[in-house]
Formats: sequence, structure tokens, C-alpha cells
Amino acid sequence: MEDKSMKLRPMKRQRVEQSSSSSSSRSSSDPAEVNTTTTSVSLTDLLRAGKWNEATKRVEENPNEVTAASDPSPLALACRFGASVECIRRILEVCPQKVRRLLDSRGTPVHEAIVCENVGPDVIGLLLKADEELGADSPRATVMQDVDGYTPIHLLIRRRFQSHVLGSGEHFMELLEMLVQSAPESVVIPDRGEYEEPPCVMCLKANVYAPLLQLEGATAVRIERDIHDMVRCMLQHYPSAASCVFSGYRGKYTALHSAVFHGRCPDTIRLLIEAEKRCPTSSEEKPGLLANTQGELPLHFCSMRGEPPRTVALLAAGAPEAVSKRDASGLTPMHWLWIRFVSTLLAIDDAERGNLACIPIKKSCNMKTTESNKYSSFAFLEQGDFEADLQFVRRVDPSVDFLRMRHIPGEVLDETDALNFAKRTETILQHVRDRHRQLGAANLDENDDNDGEVLWSRVETVASLFWTKVVSMLKAVETTSDDQDGFSLVQAAFKSQYCPPQVGRIVASMYPSEMADKDENGMLVLHHAALRPWHAWDWPRNTTSDSANAQLLELESASLLRTAMELSPLSAGSQKDVTGRLPIHCAIPTFVRAFSSSGRLCTESSVKEILELLTMFVKMNPDSLHQTDPNTGLYPFLQATAVSTEEASASAGSFPEEFSLSAVYTLLHADPSIVRSGIR
Repeated sequence: MEDKSMKLRPMKRQRVEQSSSSSSSRSSSDPAEVNTTTTSVSLTDLLRAGKWNEATKRVEENPNEVTAASDPSPLALACRFGASVECIRRILEVCPQKVRRLLDSRGTPVHEAIVCENVGPDVIGLLLKADEELGADSPRATVMQDVDGYTPIHLLIRRRFQSHVLGSGEHFMELLEMLVQSAPESVVIPDRGEYEEPPCVMCLKANVYAPLLQLEGATAVRIERDIHDMVRCMLQHYPSAASCVFSGYRGKYTALHSAVFHGRCPDTIRLLIEAEKRCPTSSEEKPGLLANTQGELPLHFCSMRGEPPRTVALLAAGAPEAVSKRDASGLTPMHWLWIRFVSTLLAIDDAERGNLACIPIKKSCNMKTTESNKYSSFAFLEQGDFEADLQFVRRVDPSVDFLRMRHIPGEVLDETDALNFAKRTETILQHVRDRHRQLGAANLDENDDNDGEVLWSRVETVASLFWTKVVSMLKAVETTSDDQDGFSLVQAAFKSQYCPPQVGRIVASMYPSEMADKDENGMLVLHHAALRPWHAWDWPRNTTSDSANAQLLELESASLLRTAMELSPLSAGSQKDVTGRLPIHCAIPTFVRAFSSSGRLCTESSVKEILELLTMFVKMNPDSLHQTDPNTGLYPFLQATAVSTEEASASAGSFPEEFSLSAVYTLLHADPSIVRSGIR
């Protein structure tokens, strides 16, 4: 799960007697290394020499050598050097207990057999059967651990996965299923390394243990398929593995964390989420909501790395609460989504290929535009083909590695640059949507060729993938789906506490008519934005060494509200909800409580920002100064005083009275005649 996990740890296992596969491939036809007869040569010498027929005969003639208390045992040596099936069968018939004989540096005979790539399912089957028939009086060989903490499944993944992908290894998946089926609980036994990885996690990063594999083209697809098959096998026999919580370098984690961190394909992510649903854990340790020491959830990893839209949708739908969770730096998954998108645009611009590299994309059969899919289908470029989708996304919008996943470019922090990126994205997406609608209309023509291709620029493709991820997150948090009355993507963005202002601007620009729509409570987007609570990161730190995330989040809530006011129709300031509240009535208690709960000093910039927002509300509807809040029956300037008094009484510390006085003064200054009005 963690950054350092990409480094290979040297193995402690010392295999001095097996330096290459050539020694394990000796057969009875090889030149004898011991030129004596079977009557004078020990069974051990025959096994080391690879004389399987003679060794088998020796076992029959002198079974005491099999049962002798010697290490390594004849069974271990037979497995180490790849003895014949008949030879191992005879040894097991004489002393099956040796299958559970453990040597720290070598493991059990099952470990030895797994390491020897010449050993196939026939021999492994014999060993597992003998192990099972010994009963539960002693620990199973399949769960015993060597000095590194490796079980046979650990060794299978580390020693045979690479050759399996390269095509030089046989029976890999067959052996894995045999081991898992024999001892399902072994898939969650952690090793003794720094990261304490169980096999169900090790298989998710199996490509790390295969340095010769090239992660491009067909090989990358093969790797993903094989890892998917390994995970499916383990979860089929032990679904609880998806719910198990392990201890790692950065605290607790699950298989889901590792899968996302190492960029596994959406199909593998789905396997883990579905298995966890079948065998759920406690709510506190639900994989999708379990944070590491940096407060990062799987959905954070997903956004930080720039994973495909399907992965984002699966994680958001599987744990909707994760969408609004902040990591230790105060950033939500939506923030990281925006950061990674801007980083990608910068990389494309640097390469000067944003509008030049045209990508042919097959027309989708789902290109018909309807109200039910108006938010997302026009940008959904994955078409349900495992290989094609995997290669397409990795070629067009590849995820970043663990070294860059937490990087925040300066262009995201600069207000002007961020605004320009947002406006640029609006233009791109609107163009893509218009073209999608044209294609959808063309698809209605029976004479149209649905198998044709459409050329997209890379910028268009990346922006569309980003949009799909945004929609997935916003939809996941809402209890209603977008094919039901009452759902508004724009309202979902502005009433949330996790949506960056730039993303809110993009959403509102895509669907400007929704800025004037009311929800079931008669509330506009402006009402929701005014009610959005401020978070602790909104407040300036009064330091010249602010981290990038602190700069990004400073006065974020104010910026989102300002965006809502700019993009709302002028009449929005005069609209009341079903209780009779104007947007300014919603904003005043939000402002006062923000200062009360911030725990920080009122800086000049924060006070100035809020007073400017109050002034903007008054400009939108000057008559609002003369309309009372239905909850308190007070005019706005008195409402500010009342809320301030309430907060000061409830506050354990000092309450910043200077802000409340400034707010009252600002409202009175806008229309001093309000003083003459009485309280209704």
C-alpha cells in the first residue's frame, strides 16, 4: 500500500543446494555424481544426484532412511530437486508426517516443491493430500511460514508469477487454486517483512516481483488478467479476505487499498468490493472507509493516481461517505481529482500534442442522448471491453506512480491559472457534448454505420474522462439517482462540503439552467451554497511557509459561494425557500458560526472576504435588508447580532466580536434607514 512497498526487499532464504534450475532438472538418465551402487549409497545421495528410479527402489528396500531424524529430510530433498511423482509417492507412503517438517531457512517440503519450477500439480497434489489426511493435530504445511514468513502461496507468487506471464512457467493458476482450496485461510497470513503482506495483497502487486515484465501493450493486459484471476480464486474460497484489516508501514490497510494503490483494473476492484459486501466487517473498518496514517482512503488513492472512471465509480458507489472525507492535509478525493486533471493538462501542453494527437474511438451504441443520461454518457469512453479499455485509458490518460501521486502543481494554487483551467475545461466539455448529441442523432438513422470511428483530441478525451469521474462522485453521495425527479448535479456540487470551487464552476457552466431550479424545499443553488459550512482549512494560517494544500484550501468556501453568486441569475437573491428564507438569511448564520468554530484569529483577509460577500448579497436584492428571517423574526443586521450573541454564549473560548460588529455595520451602512424599522 505504501510508497516503500515498490522496493524489493532482499530475501533471507538461503538455498545453497539449488543454484539454478539445471540442478533440479536432473533425471535418472543424467551422469551419476556418485559412482557407487544403490546398496552402498544413501537415499540422500541418490536424491541429490537426481537418480529417481534408484531412489524409489532404495525407499522400498530401506524405509528407515525416510523416517530417520535428519534435516533436510528425504522428502524435502525430493521436492527440492524435482523428484518423480512415483519417488515422492513412495516416500509419503512411508512417512507422511515429514510433509509438516519445518526448517526455518527452507520451509516445509511443500515450500521446497513450490520453489522448484519443475514440480507440477501431480506432486503438489500428493503433498496436499498427505497434509490434509494428517488432520488438525499439528499445523498444516500450507499455513506454516519460513524465516521470511512466507507460506507456500507467498512463494508461488514471488517465484513463479513472472515465468507464468512470460509463458515459460506452467500450471501457475492450477497450483494456486490447489493451495487455496486446500487451506483457504492461508491467503490472509501476513509475511514477516516490513509491510506484513498476506498472499491476497501480494498477488495484487505481483508485477512488482516480476522485474523482467514490460508494462506495455499485451504484457500489461496479461498481467492484469492474471492478477484478476488470482484475486478471484482467493475470494472464491475465502471471501473474508476482502474484509481483513492488516497492519502496514502507514497503519491499517486492506486488500482494496493495495489494489487501488498499485493501479489494478476496475474488474479486480469490483471483485474486492463485492466480496466485502458478502462478508462485511464493522462499519469502523469498512475497507472503503479505512484511512491510513495520512488519512487517505482508497478513493483518495484512486483520485491521486488518476485511475479510470470505472474504478472511481465503483469506489464511490461502494462507500459514498468516502467522497466527503478529508485526508490529513484537508483534501477530499474530489480535490485530488481536480489536481491530477490539471497536472495532466499541463503535461499535454508541455508536449504540445493536446490538439494534434487525434485518437480514433469507436462509436458507442449508447450514444443516444436522453434526459436520464444527460450528465455522463456523452463522456463515457470505456466501452466494456477488458483489453481495449485497459489499453485505451493507459495510453490516453495513464495513472501516475507513487512518487508523483501527492504532487500539487503551482498552477492549481494560483487563482487566475485555476480559473483559466476551469474555463478551458468548460469549453472543451461543451464542444464534446454538442458533438455527442450530433452523434446520438446520427445513430437514430438506420442507415448510419454504428461501427464507424470518431476522432478525438487527447485533451478532449482526458477532459471527458475527468468529467465522468466528477459525475460518479456527485451521484454517489446523493440518495436519488439522476433518472429520478429532483436530482440536480449542480445542486449536488454546491451544497457539498467536498467540491472545489473550480469543479463547481465547471458543473454550473455545463448546466446553467439548473442555477435557477428549486429543489423540493424550494431552495436554489445559492441557498445551498450559503448554507455550506466552512471547514477548518478555510482560514489563513498567518505564515509565509504554507504548504501547497493549505494554499489551495484557503477561503475555499467563500470562493465557492462567490462562484454561486456570479453564476446565479440576479433574481436568485430575491427567491425564498418554502420556509420564507432568502439566501442572505442562510448566509448570515453560516458566516458567524464559521468564525465561532474556526478556532483561529480573525485575519484581515478573512473578515474582508465575508463582508464583501454580504455586500454582494445586498446588491443582488437591496430589499432583503427589510425582510425578516422567518426563523428568528429579525432583520438581517439584527439576525447577525442575535446569532453572534448565541455563539458567544455557547463558546468555551473567546468569540471574535469584531467580526459580528463589522457585519452589523456593513448591513446598516448599506441602508441606514433600516434602524427605524421595528421588529415584526
